[in-house]
Amino acid sequence: MRQGGFEPGPAASEAMTARGRAETRSGDAIHREEGSGGTHVRVGGALKASIESSGAVQTGNGQSVTVTAAIRYAKFVEFPTIRTAAQPFLLPALHGQRQRLTGLFATNLRKALGGR
Repeated sequence: MRQGGFEPGPAASEAMTARGRAETRSGDAIHREEGSGGTHVRVGGALKASIESSGAVQTGNGQSVTVTAAIRYAKFVEFPTIRTAAQPFLLPALHGQRQRLTGLFATNLRKALGGR
């Protein structure tokens, strides 16, 4: 259920895009989460907050990690559509960790082959 938005202050308004200002005014960017500590209100960041990882899981072929963005429109942000350009967030994160992942792979391979 969407509730009313608010007018961002001058500093926040300057830092926002036109779309961000419109979503804040309309209430689309405001997310309320009910919990044991009461209601937590967050402006924006629903996509970022929805990203989760299963952690490393041992499989028959080694290890696997599943990373998901559990918000409905995540795929339309990551990949281009006929109406919008891509704004990738998962693939750049993966590529940014390539060197670290390669090092982890090499370490685990050495251990598997009896090395140090």
